[in-house]
Amino acid sequence: MKKSLFCVVFLCAAALYAGDTRAMALDICLIIDGSSAVSHTKDAIVAWVSETIIDNMVQNDDKLTIWLVQKETTLIFSEILDSKGKNRAKTALKALNPAGTISNFDTALEAAGARVIDSRHIAYTLLVSGSISALSATLTGTQAASLRFSKTEDHHGWQSMVIATDISQRVRQAAAAYMAGR
Repeated sequence: MKKSLFCVVFLCAAALYAGDTRAMALDICLIIDGSSAVSHTKDAIVAWVSETIIDNMVQNDDKLTIWLVQKETTLIFSEILDSKGKNRAKTALKALNPAGTISNFDTALEAAGARVIDSRHIAYTLLVSGSISALSATLTGTQAASLRFSKTEDHHGWQSMVIATDISQRVRQAAAAYMAGR
């Protein structure tokens, strides 16, 4: 009886503390507000992205792309990660220098939506903004529809928004199948 109990406890503990067994790699696109709206929250944003996304979510062989949006949109990092790649991504984030204003996020959202996703990867797009006003041009711009399938999480002085850039076609297909009675 003691042996059986020990085995059950051991197996449960092993399952709880086992490494991530995700079968598919991620293709993550981070779109970061680089305007002066994030000047006072830059360190909190960098810490949250580093810990939540890079340390806890990303694994080796995941693809990570980081766009910085200021007056112009700039690609600041893009590679398939290994342990050294995670450190390079964190270094790129720490080097962010918030300044000026944002014209809009359209260019980065367009790039995120147009990227070719390997069929063995799961697409994930995260937009980090310093203020809702920074999103105003995008809410009325060419990429407004891409924000339709999104979830916003408020943080102190900034927001993160998960955007399903690759879902519009699948939603249309599901709606058409439903309407056709399938």
